[in-house]
Amino acid sequence: MAATDVAQATNLQIPRVIKCPTPQCPGWITLDSTRHQTEPCRYCRISVDTLRFLLSRVGAEHKALPPQVHDEFNRLMLAMAGAWGRNVYLRPSTQALVDLSAGTRGVTIEYNPALGAAGLDGAAPLVGTILHKLLHFEAHLGQRIPQLSVRSAARDKQGLSPLLSYLLTVADHAWVALRLGQLYPLLYGAQSRWGLDLAQMLAGSESMFNRYLSERNLKKLLAVLQDAGEDAGAFRTAVMQRLAMLTSQVLDHEREETRKIFLAVQLANARLLNADAYPDYQSIVTASGLPDVREALTMADRLYTEMNNAASESLGAAAKGQDRQALAIDPGLFHRALEGGIRALGMANYFEIK
Repeated sequence: MAATDVAQATNLQIPRVIKCPTPQCPGWITLDSTRHQTEPCRYCRISVDTLRFLLSRVGAEHKALPPQVHDEFNRLMLAMAGAWGRNVYLRPSTQALVDLSAGTRGVTIEYNPALGAAGLDGAAPLVGTILHKLLHFEAHLGQRIPQLSVRSAARDKQGLSPLLSYLLTVADHAWVALRLGQLYPLLYGAQSRWGLDLAQMLAGSESMFNRYLSERNLKKLLAVLQDAGEDAGAFRTAVMQRLAMLTSQVLDHEREETRKIFLAVQLANARLLNADAYPDYQSIVTASGLPDVREALTMADRLYTEMNNAASESLGAAAKGQDRQALAIDPGLFHRALEGGIRALGMANYFEIK
């Protein structure tokens, strides 16, 4: 559904007073969705830019979003401010898609204004991508994150640790994508059409590649975005082709075991993030001529099932309680999903989750 189908969001929620998110702070903050920034807490001085501020800075003709999106966006911004103990700002940048950075003045979310003027999708692709980042941040807030460790008798598998550690990001994506799709299909659909979810695997903190390649990928994506204009299909196709090409280059001289695991993790991740684009990406990878793709697809299906089932169970329980306020990933289910993922890749005898 395009943003033009959304009624003008003139009925934003009336100002309300909420507890300051900074731990141990006795203050309260007035949250007004019609303002460009929250008023600072009188004690800790925490404040954040609101979604109203972002929408006023992008050139989208069709940029109205439902009040619930404003509420969720502002809530997640405040949660980040409270966790960091700093203000959170929004800043346009032509050198990024969407990225987070911490500085002396606070936390800055850099965004590319071109994503906020995405034709009939309006600002939805940009807002969906920012929410993806914010939900990632909130996913394990206040929790101990499980760690991957090599079993004592499997030191020869140590080289696979960085690749298998990426399963933590894949598991997060199962929750983040499902929640975004269930609660805000407008944003999920727009992000999916543009392939911005898949672009996370190429550049930034969720990249499957090293820092050098991630920076090169970002420059390539920015150039493609400029050329694509408002053509969502062209940009998404370019993202998938770049991802497949780079994967083929990286894996060309790797061992069979490493190649199969890398492909399985990547394919499962792509399916979790963007089910609509997954068949096309699967075809592109198969056509690349990489060996072991068929075996990797079988492993990817098992991995996807483990992650998706755990996320569905967790969010299904939250929906029954009508909890729209927090993406609290259940630690037990998350641990179970990771263990299931290790088994799906045939690595349970060599690695464990602690």
